[in-house]
Amino acid sequence: MVPEAAHVEARLHAAPAALIALNADIVALQEVFEARHRDFLAAAMRPVYPEHASGGHGLMLLSRHPIVEARVIGRADGGFLATAIEAPKIGRVSLVNVHLRPELPIPLIGRAVSAARRRAAVGDLMRAAGASGAAVLAGDFNAGPESAPANYRRLLAAGYVDALAATHDPARLRAAATWDPANPLNAATPYRRAPRQRIDHVLVSAGAVRDLMPRAARIVLTAPVVPVLGVGMVTLSDHFGVLVQLGGAGTASPGCPMC
Repeated sequence: MVPEAAHVEARLHAAPAALIALNADIVALQEVFEARHRDFLAAAMRPVYPEHASGGHGLMLLSRHPIVEARVIGRADGGFLATAIEAPKIGRVSLVNVHLRPELPIPLIGRAVSAARRRAAVGDLMRAAGASGAAVLAGDFNAGPESAPANYRRLLAAGYVDALAATHDPARLRAAATWDPANPLNAATPYRRAPRQRIDHVLVSAGAVRDLMPRAARIVLTAPVVPVLGVGMVTLSDHFGVLVQLGGAGTASPGCPMC
């Protein structure tokens, strides 16, 4: 069994200030499983993010701008939260909040079964996102250049543009990670022997790149800023965030999805 997440209450109460400080237009969160936690975040962040939606398996999205549609699409991994947001100077942006479950750290048959399930989940995501006309996929894919690379390559082959990869030199990007086993929040989990990996992404569909071109991207929330009694300082999450600036050629104030 995977142990419960550590220091949840301390990290939850530190989240609003840390997230607001990023100055994003849109915030996409995963693994906010409890309704009381979603209610707390919605209330604490309402002065800056008056709009929010939730659905699927612990998915939550907060927005400065009107959310005109929110529904769960797909069936894999509890489904994916599809939203439409009216963004100034861009217009309606369709964004899907994604959480694909990781490969189970169980030898042989367990890994083979979970890997097959993940391949099916990626296919379900691609079909559901394509049918909904999604322009942006954002979240925890548990797949990237170092982990489940075939699943990551499937998304790129389908025409999705990785915002971080599109705005960074490949050599520099090889050292980037959004999940690190050295993070104390990961030290007691079955995944502690996994390599550093970049598995959280903002992906823009090929058809939307003209209006939502990745202009800047960086990994955020890497610093230990949450005090925990008897432990010290820990990071806000076991994953780091990805902050992205998107906008077309004539867009002065693009939206900033963050997962």
